[in-house]
Amino acid sequence: MIREKISLSDTPMSVMIKMSEGNPGATTVLMVMKKKLGQESIFNILSMDDMNIRGAQIWLGYSDHCGKGIDKFLKCVGNRDAKMVATINANYKEHTAVVGGGSWRR
Repeated sequence: MIREKISLSDTPMSVMIKMSEGNPGATTVLMVMKKKLGQESIFNILSMDDMNIRGAQIWLGYSDHCGKGIDKFLKCVGNRDAKMVATINANYKEHTAVVGGGSWRR
């Protein structure tokens, strides 16, 4: 399945929908990020997109790797943490998370 591209013409809501891919856990994480960071959350969202982390992968990174700690998750995303990527890839096989360049590979 090809993931929808995020574009400059997207609204914040359409970006959230594309990133969550219908996964309620991912939606929750994205909403917590938005509440914590406000408009600055877009930088983390774009980093996750570039790491090819969406939907269930967001939830796996947040829950399995970061123990449901939003600060730890934001740090891992910001640092493009290879260990978090490995955790995600060990538990999700449909799409491969990467440390960078995923948004260019579509």
